[in-house]
Amino acid sequence: MNILKTAKQEELFCAFALKPYLFQDDEYTVGDLENEKLPDIYRNDKSYGIEVVRCEADSDFKQGGVCKYAYQNDYDYQKVKTWCEKRFPSMYNISEIDGKIGLLYGTGGAHKVDWMKENYEEQIIKKLNKLNNGNYSGITEDIGLCISIIHRHKDEYDAKLILFVYINIIKRYDKYFDKVYVITASSIFVLNPDNVKKITPIYNGDCIVDFEIIEKDYIKEIRYDYTNIIDRLRKNYDLNNDSIDLF
Repeated sequence: MNILKTAKQEELFCAFALKPYLFQDDEYTVGDLENEKLPDIYRNDKSYGIEVVRCEADSDFKQGGVCKYAYQNDYDYQKVKTWCEKRFPSMYNISEIDGKIGLLYGTGGAHKVDWMKENYEEQIIKKLNKLNNGNYSGITEDIGLCISIIHRHKDEYDAKLILFVYINIIKRYDKYFDKVYVITASSIFVLNPDNVKKITPIYNGDCIVDFEIIEKDYIKEIRYDYTNIIDRLRKNYDLNNDSIDLF
């Protein structure tokens, strides 16, 4: 694997996660080259590429870091509270039970299950605009879109929500990505939008809670070892401790 200086941590993570399924020969590069019109991950022969986008809220990243720090310190209330208040002031509430963390939650209040829909739309539109403007024209064959939602907690639901958003958006474009990969903390979801005949949201009030999908093989779930990838990244690429907030 060839790693360029432009490679971001989420791109490295996605490359490692997808490697056993897409890049088994190891002949690929991570890191975009805009002047050569190439995406974030691509085969060295430039026959195939993947553009990466991280679709998460800031609180998702920080929540991941706080939870991991709590686990590493045996959920010690005072230690985690002091650390959390120093790094993320006024962002989290932590309750105590017998010196341990009883409950950890954000101060921003509860969200509807589909609250990330607008974020997904915004990020997918940005990538489709680049695709249709020729930003990835250095790739000679197929190009996919990899969406990282490592700190989301509704794995398959969010994958379906992304599929719903994506199918509705691509109607406006001449070109669209051949496949969409959604990476969570436990699974890779391979989405095949072309296989969906009809996708209809199911509402509870004004909130999308599920989908009715008429299809054939529209989604494939691949389980993977998140911790193993993080350990390999830190070992091989000397990621500092701050990367805990990203992964």
